[in-house]
Amino acid sequence: MITKNDLYDISAAFIRVRSDITAHENVPVLTQIESVLVNELDNCEDNQIRKALSTINNLDKNKWHYIYCNNVYVNHQAINNKNIYDLLIFLCCSLKELIQNNNYEQAYDLVDCIHALPEILANNNIKIPSSYWKTYVKTYQKKWDKSFLRKHRLQIRS
Repeated sequence: MITKNDLYDISAAFIRVRSDITAHENVPVLTQIESVLVNELDNCEDNQIRKALSTINNLDKNKWHYIYCNNVYVNHQAINNKNIYDLLIFLCCSLKELIQNNNYEQAYDLVDCIHALPEILANNNIKIPSSYWKTYVKTYQKKWDKSFLRKHRLQIRS
């Protein structure tokens, strides 16, 4: 189970992926994030995303400096909403697939759409405000896929 603090680390990773959408490390980064999210029922510990990312060989230590410094937190808010895990896993898989298929324009637009979502979740008590859907998702839907995230949005509402 991840914590609110891990959500900030996921946002930071998405921002790093967005900054160089063709970088060779993007797929391993997304794979490691996904592997942490898939194990949602495991014990809750600090810095899970950082620890997972730090196991990737040949990451640029300057670009990814934050993952090599584990934080000590006094406030722990575990994320236990299965729909949030499903959403984040879906997003990582979708982005990874686009990158693997060299669909870099769409991958960039997707990560541009989702990069702030984990931070928004962390800052809004694990809720997604309607402004997120209107501002970020609608733009992606208009350009690429009109049904993008509709199923997930309905699941999160319930």
